[in-house]
Amino acid sequence: LFRLCSSLWHSRCLYNWRQGSLSEAWNNFVPKIRAMESQAEEFINNCDQCPIINFCLWCPAHADLELGRLDQPVEYFCQVAHERLKNLK
Repeated sequence: LFRLCSSLWHSRCLYNWRQGSLSEAWNNFVPKIRAMESQAEEFINNCDQCPIINFCLWCPAHADLELGRLDQPVEYFCQVAHERLKNLK
């Protein structure tokens, strides 16, 4: 199986080499995955607009591993981000 990230195991983000080719994966599968956007209001209203998202290390793979959804805020990631920011000052 091919995936863009070693942590990203969501079923929609896996490409089966046995059913395709490198060209198909690179030219069609990769752009499709990269173009995915959330419609979840909780994500859009929180993480997607968060000015310190880089401090929490939130990403779709981590959200999926923690909560089973690619676009779900992870509360303790927010706590970590705020602590990291506070320690920078």
